[in-house]
Amino acid sequence: MFEKIKALFEKHPEEEEIIETVEEIMDEREERGDDVLVDDDEMLMVKNIFKLRDKRAGDMAIPRAEIVAISVHAKPTDLKKIILKDKYTRLPVFDKNLDHIVGVLHTKDLLCAMLENKSIAIDKIMNHSVVFVAPSMRALDLLRDMQAKSTQLAVVVDEFGGTAGLITLEDLLEEIVGEIEDEHDALDTPPVLRQLSPHVWEADAKVEIADLENKIGPFLSPEDKEADLDTLGGLIFFTAGRLPYRGEIIKHKSGIQFQILDVDMRRIKKVKITHFKKLKAKRKSKPHSAGKK
Repeated sequence: MFEKIKALFEKHPEEEEIIETVEEIMDEREERGDDVLVDDDEMLMVKNIFKLRDKRAGDMAIPRAEIVAISVHAKPTDLKKIILKDKYTRLPVFDKNLDHIVGVLHTKDLLCAMLENKSIAIDKIMNHSVVFVAPSMRALDLLRDMQAKSTQLAVVVDEFGGTAGLITLEDLLEEIVGEIEDEHDALDTPPVLRQLSPHVWEADAKVEIADLENKIGPFLSPEDKEADLDTLGGLIFFTAGRLPYRGEIIKHKSGIQFQILDVDMRRIKKVKITHFKKLKAKRKSKPHSAGKK
């Protein structure tokens, strides 16, 4: 089924064409005598394709502040540190600042240069072809464009031509088929929980609620405890009653606010947590001391 829908994207499909393709698949399976014409995963995939038609590049891009890039003038030692730390396959290359992206460096090309004992000059081994797109570009159009140009990465630019974000082919495909994990994603690394200010934290949705309560104090309601929740993402989903969207703020009964920093079609990924317990405590009036007025 996926291969047929993938072939459909090589054209410019309208909703009717996608429906016709699904109906063809169902007819073929019915002729074979299959019990299930379209299973749940396939139906979810079709629904996600329809949703993707209304999404824009700017809605799905990695924010500028989270882009990991390398200067075209970087020294080999600096380059190695970034690759070892972040383990990305491709890195945007900029000249002067992030608003002037001039290429994309593939770690495979870097490794080949190292094995051949060549001098490592980023501008010599990087790919100078960069795809720039407007935030308003339809995600489906971008998917077809990246497929046609055989590129894995596109830079989203703002109205002034500056870099607003970054989007990968994997980001687009994950909107259809769900999370795609490689061997590095699968590593059992502990989820991040870090304090940004006295009352603000940033956390992966996989953070255990027990670990979070150890940091900011108990806050679960009796209903939360009865639901037997384990992770921060599960708590937020339970509180909202649905999967929230990126940027949405979910308010908990305790007064804690959860702002969704990153989410895909199936799960919450990253959250900003703001709690006001200490702020409220400071606002309480002081008890009057006994004695003369």
